[in-house]
Amino acid sequence: MDETQVERWRAAIGSNADRYLGRFKRIEKAGGWASGFNMAAFLHSTGWFWYRRMFRWAGLNLLAPFLVLALLLGIGFLMPRSNLDSVASIGALLYAVVVFVLVPVFADSIYYRELRTRLADPRAKPARPSAWTFIGALAMGALWFCIVYVAVAPMYADYTPRSKMSEAVLSASEMRNEITEFFDKERRLPGPSEAGRFHTARPSKYVENVAYEPGESRIVVTMREVQPGKRFALYATVKDGTLDWSCRTIDVERKYLPNACRK
Repeated sequence: MDETQVERWRAAIGSNADRYLGRFKRIEKAGGWASGFNMAAFLHSTGWFWYRRMFRWAGLNLLAPFLVLALLLGIGFLMPRSNLDSVASIGALLYAVVVFVLVPVFADSIYYRELRTRLADPRAKPARPSAWTFIGALAMGALWFCIVYVAVAPMYADYTPRSKMSEAVLSASEMRNEITEFFDKERRLPGPSEAGRFHTARPSKYVENVAYEPGESRIVVTMREVQPGKRFALYATVKDGTLDWSCRTIDVERKYLPNACRK
């Protein structure tokens, strides 16, 4: 670039012009694309694109998670449910790689190419980032965090009780193992006269009581937290000489139970 071009680029860049011009020279020598790292684009790429007046990139970046979610839902309707978790995990991983790795690494190259297109016409007046684009970037950031909060808060609200329920299931595992050992030795489930062999589990932070009920062939867990006083049970079933355990609700809301207890 000659001096006139440098001044036009400097005017279009605004703040941190020296930093970007130094990177742009390296990108130009590399043919238009060169890896690097832009911390602002890593921290919040949507706001950075908006502040740098790359509005189309900002809009695409804002909509990207919803487009990925729509794509995953579409794939979910076309493939077996058993593979859905794997596809969702792969999709989330690819999205994270693009947003938190590729975009920050090539953000300066994207900016260079945008400015090169914007300033290709010598008569074009450089438009630098302004207070309005800064306010817009803050608004985009606030909007993004609101969207994330609205999307994540309900999942977290359900996940926390379910994690406590998972611990409650584990609290009954010792008694389940004792009964399984009894069955392996006696080839039957313990009756009322033998129920005393199986101690009632100690209360814990989340569990009020764990007790074996021989009449129902089940281990009943009474909750202390999540839904105080509500119960679910591990049911023992003997079929063809094999002991199977299943987990089902008694009066605990089904949505709070671990996946294994909701199937």
